[in-house]
Amino acid sequence: LMLTSTDDQIEVNRCYQLGANSYVVKPIQYDEFQSRVKALGLFLEYRKTATSFEEWYASLFPADVVNAAMELMVRLESRGEDADAALTPFMDILTYGSQEQKQTMIARMSRQFKPAFAPVLREAVNNPDNSVRVQAATAISHVENRFMKDTMKLERRREHHGRDWAFLVKVARHYDDFAFTGLLDAVREGENRKKAIAGYRACLAVRPDDHEVQTALGRTLVRSGALEEAAEFFDAILRQGPASHQMVLWSMETLYTLQRFAQLTELAGRHQHLFSGDEDGM
Repeated sequence: LMLTSTDDQIEVNRCYQLGANSYVVKPIQYDEFQSRVKALGLFLEYRKTATSFEEWYASLFPADVVNAAMELMVRLESRGEDADAALTPFMDILTYGSQEQKQTMIARMSRQFKPAFAPVLREAVNNPDNSVRVQAATAISHVENRFMKDTMKLERRREHHGRDWAFLVKVARHYDDFAFTGLLDAVREGENRKKAIAGYRACLAVRPDDHEVQTALGRTLVRSGALEEAAEFFDAILRQGPASHQMVLWSMETLYTLQRFAQLTELAGRHQHLFSGDEDGM
């Protein structure tokens, strides 16, 4: 607590830089001086038990340890990829789990993020437990920052690998995955979907017959709401030759949404072998 007769701003700033907590100029006003002393006393008392920022931040994402909460997470993660079935136990943890279980779950979701986890993280942001809300918001920020860092790395490499097919696929999938995180607002999601579509088109310019990229492009068009364009794209591809099960399913979903039921029936008839359960089917 600095008690002095000068109010020179340079001197005041220097005192704070050297570690002063408060600065009082003479002549002293007793009430003000008493308040400053009390405030300093409370600060020193709080400092004895306060958690440093570094410790608090690390506690949001604790190191993996073998305990009951971790074992529960592993069992839940091994239940499969079906979105509804897989998310139900995670939502149950948010509602009925202990703070340790919630903390472990959010930490692992942040480290091993999948788009299917997005609804759980969004729900956790509204959890009654303040520590869970803070951790979930921080986890979402981590996911977005990770994607942004990867985006910058890919864009820096683009000028050297612009025509490399594997690199083009990696870039397109990156934007597709970013748009599909379920964590972005509508504007940013749309921007990333447009970049994904442009990326998949660039891939097909190099390898026009790649079924995986064809399906990815059609799927992204559907998710972007470009249903008419998606329907025309799928129709052109499917009439060229053999089609994958996934491509036919996305085409059928597009036609159903557009209420083109006659085309949907015709498409199902042409590719019924994919759904018959025989050797060449599912």
